[in-house]
Amino acid sequence: MKIKQFLAIACVAIINVSCNEGAKSEGDDSETQTPNSMEEAQSMEQPAPQQPTASAEVSDEEMGQFMKVVMFAQSLQQSAQQEMMTEVENGGLGMEKFNAIQQSQQNPNQAADVSPDDMKLFEATQAKITEIQMNAQAQMDKQLKAEGISEQRYQEIGTAIQSNPDLMQKFQSMQQAAQGGNNMQQAPPQ
Repeated sequence: MKIKQFLAIACVAIINVSCNEGAKSEGDDSETQTPNSMEEAQSMEQPAPQQPTASAEVSDEEMGQFMKVVMFAQSLQQSAQQEMMTEVENGGLGMEKFNAIQQSQQNPNQAADVSPDDMKLFEATQAKITEIQMNAQAQMDKQLKAEGISEQRYQEIGTAIQSNPDLMQKFQSMQQAAQGGNNMQQAPPQ
């Protein structure tokens, strides 16, 4: 359940990135800085689970809570992805070999020639990645609690924003106001 929740958070963070890109195309000259390795890190993740159908009613207070959590989640996701990338690179296999082994484990039709030593390196790296994900999940749970929003409602609001252009526009406006026109993200509190 915790990994599914982390992946749902990643989806919402992607909404946030697309919101930033949409706002940038509407005249914002500042650029969003995202790691070049984001796509590579996301390729290591499985697809996100289906989110529940959302209530179309989202109060201003809920939208504000949601926006704060999304901004936190985006920063947290970028940080966690960078940590995972570093673990893979420092784990002795490199990104390409790590991904090949992981894909072969997920797809039995895609066999990979893996030595016992490489498998040990893969398993050790995978354990470190799981630890990073669990830490990120704990931080996310703490942030949701601090904002006074349940996980279910958080997911419902994210779904409503994705499916309702008016809510998307409202979210983008609130986000721009909160960032003061600056797309720089602050690091999540520890």
